[in-house]
Amino acid sequence: MKISLQWEKPTLLISGLLLTAGSLTNSTTAVASPFIENSSSYQVAQATTNLCRRVNVREGLIVREQPRAASRQRGSVGYNTQVTLVQGYKEISEPNGRLWVEIVSPVRGYVSTGFANNKTNLIMCSSAATPSPSTGSTASLCRQVDPRKAPQGLLIRADASRRSAVRGGIAANARVTLVSNYKLIPDKNGEARNWIEITAPVAGYVSANSLVMCR
Repeated sequence: MKISLQWEKPTLLISGLLLTAGSLTNSTTAVASPFIENSSSYQVAQATTNLCRRVNVREGLIVREQPRAASRQRGSVGYNTQVTLVQGYKEISEPNGRLWVEIVSPVRGYVSTGFANNKTNLIMCSSAATPSPSTGSTASLCRQVDPRKAPQGLLIRADASRRSAVRGGIAANARVTLVSNYKLIPDKNGEARNWIEITAPVAGYVSANSLVMCR
């Protein structure tokens, strides 16, 4: 009987150790689960943040049904408004070089990011917005279409030439905003006309001879 009892003690000891190890494993698993869940939530939040953009145009942006300026308007987003890009977004170019991107909120549709050499319409949500210029500086960049020289209004061109693509138009007496540090640009085809670059209502070039100071 003594021999039998001596063999039973090690067996009971080993069984106890195995039970303890099992309890520790279960405890560790229970603690790790919340961490995994929190990690997933962080990744989702990070992905959403990467799709966030802010409107960096004082006049705001028009949201269109299709990625082209002639498409029907669905709505608009004001200056400094946050928009969310579609998952897997990519920029779509029009023949005139204007770039568009699809958004899902606050209105689903397409907004223009600008042109290849000037994509400033949207900025990252973490970026600082471009400060709005003071009233004085805005006023000095304001011009009107002279109705005596251009009674039918003016076309806005993609470059300083009558042969370049049309980006839009402005009526007689309508106002435009010149680019900062503007200068007169001679016609690229040698015509007797000077051009000037504008930022609003549409970025492009107009005939400088038909503009007057805003009244």
